[in-house]
Amino acid sequence: MKMRFLFLLLCAGLAFCKTVHYTADRLPAKQIRWGEGGGFSGRETTFVLLDNGQIFKKAGSADQYTEMSSFSSSKAKSLYRRAKSLRLMDLDFQDPGNIYSFIEIIDGDQVRRIVWGGKKPVPPEVTAFYQELQGR
Repeated sequence: MKMRFLFLLLCAGLAFCKTVHYTADRLPAKQIRWGEGGGFSGRETTFVLLDNGQIFKKAGSADQYTEMSSFSSSKAKSLYRRAKSLRLMDLDFQDPGNIYSFIEIIDGDQVRRIVWGGKKPVPPEVTAFYQELQGR
């Protein structure tokens, strides 16, 4: 009886801890997006990081995101915490150049887009965060 109870408890725990897997057409309301665009074509490449570690990509004129390799969920959660500690949702930085980079923080209806590539330097912690998102 005791073994059966432990087994059921273990199964319930595994079901509760199971990570949700999203699809390109059903992304959650909380996302970190980053990428670059501009140049001759004016096209943009966008990556989306979800808090479970999944990464999606949309390039140029593509209609939909495609799933890429992912970060571990602990790495993704760390990046979400870092975005919050950097207060990116409160940062107002809009200085795109012909070729630009960006980070977007999306939380439900709230969206903050930070864009740089013009003459003003973006804060160095934003550049470091962008490079970490890029896997550097």
